Parts: sequence; structure tokens; C-alpha cells
Amino acid sequence: MKKMMLILAVAVLTAALGSTVSAQELKIAFIHTQKVILETKAGKEGYSKLEQIVEEYRQQMQAQEDTIKALEEELAKQGKMLSDEARLEKREELQRAYKEYSRLKEDAKAEVANREKALLDKIIDQLADVINRVAKEQGYTMILDAEGPSVLYADDSKDISSLIVQEFDKVAQ
Repeated sequence: MKKMMLILAVAVLTAALGSTVSAQELKIAFIHTQKVILETKAGKEGYSKLEQIVEEYRQQMQAQEDTIKALEEELAKQGKMLSDEARLEKREELQRAYKEYSRLKEDAKAEVANREKALLDKIIDQLADVINRVAKEQGYTMILDAEGPSVLYADDSKDISSLIVQEFDKVAQ
């Protein structure tokens, strides 16, 4: 239903623009937004930093997993020989290790998500300005996002993603 409404809206817009600017040719292009973000210098640097953060957390989580495994093995080997009180202490220690691991995992997930959102918000704000400027300078009537639901067909020769990456990198240094 949404797609039909979108197709209808594009058809009405095209018809309206066609009747009001009959002497003017419609100039439409598209970009692959995700590709543009990943190919800009800011995107590459930002995702490189995110990968470093993910790797740091991965190492911390591996250390926690090793600790948990060691505690489990220790409890399995010595469990029967320990007093009830000592066995209870070992189990509590193991539970604390599980909780710490779980907390670390959730903290990592939240931090990476927050940093990625901040990175994308910053790039998208700058990208909108670049797209508007390029559209005006190049005389485009419309620039569409090829990854959105509004594009049913697109000729690759109309893809200006590379131009947007170049222009973005000029202003975002």
C-alpha cells in the first residue's frame, strides 16, 4: 500500500512538474547513500575507530569468557571435595563473573550503537548540504536514494554517488 501511494505521488509530481516546466527537462539522479557514507573519508575514519572499539571490547569479553571457563572447570574438578560453604562461595564467584560478562556485553553494544549513531548523524547532516549544493550546481530536479522504496528502476549512468563522495570529502576535511 505504501509503495502504491509513493508511486502515485511520484507520478503526480512528475506530471505536475512536466506541465509547469514544459520547456525544462527533468534531470533526475540517484545515489546509494550507504555506499556514499562508507566511501567518504569521514565514514572510513569513523568506522575504523568503531572497529577499534569493537576489537577492544572483544578482547575484554574473551578475557571474561576465559575467567568463566576457568571458574567452571575449577568448580567441576573441586566441587565434590569442597565444603558446602566453599562450594557456595565458588558458585557465587561464578555468578558474579557471569553478571560482569553480561554487563560488559551490554555496555559494548550500547557504546558501539551510540557512537555509530553519532557518526552517522554528523555525516548525514553534512551529506544533505552537499547533495543540495550539487543538485543546484548540476541542475538536478530530483536526486533519489537508490536504497529507498521509491526507486523501481534506475539506470546506472544516473548514479552520482562518486561525485557526492568527492564533493563531501572536499568540504568535510
